[in-house]
Amino acid sequence: GEAWDFDGAQRRLKIMPPFVGVKDTEWYLGTADALRRNKRFFMRPDHFRGVFRDVVICSGEHVYAFDFARAIDFHRAMGGDLTVVAKRMPADRDSRRFGRLEFDAETRRVKRFVEKPDVPFSDWISIGIYLFRAEALDRALGNADDAAAPMNLAKDVVETVAAEGRTFAYPFD
Repeated sequence: GEAWDFDGAQRRLKIMPPFVGVKDTEWYLGTADALRRNKRFFMRPDHFRGVFRDVVICSGEHVYAFDFARAIDFHRAMGGDLTVVAKRMPADRDSRRFGRLEFDAETRRVKRFVEKPDVPFSDWISIGIYLFRAEALDRALGNADDAAAPMNLAKDVVETVAAEGRTFAYPFD
């Protein structure tokens, strides 16, 4: 991140290739697998006590104008484990492309999150921006040697953390 001034005490950007190793390589088995295999870059024990108490995960192919600082402030104020950035989209639109969520309009607490449901149950979709409390993400990702470790971020991690009840929605407009 040096070229963009994202290499300092309170900021860091590191672009990771989508594979493991250089000589004898294998591809990641999903976003959660990629995060788990690269935890050493963004989740050291000293981070939990310092400035790296939260992790923002975004889809790499999106282009949008978004104030991450406001979303992070909201995430921290709510004190949850996860904040899902959501956008309103009519339920009659193709639901297989998006995670759908329903949440309390006042508290913004997520009641239900389903990644790519067969039948839409809400007008709110996830736009693929997730803000995790670092410790919650670390716990949800599990260990690299665990054969049952999650592979898909939205399906295996977001759905699970949302079901625990400490997840909030941040509406994007």
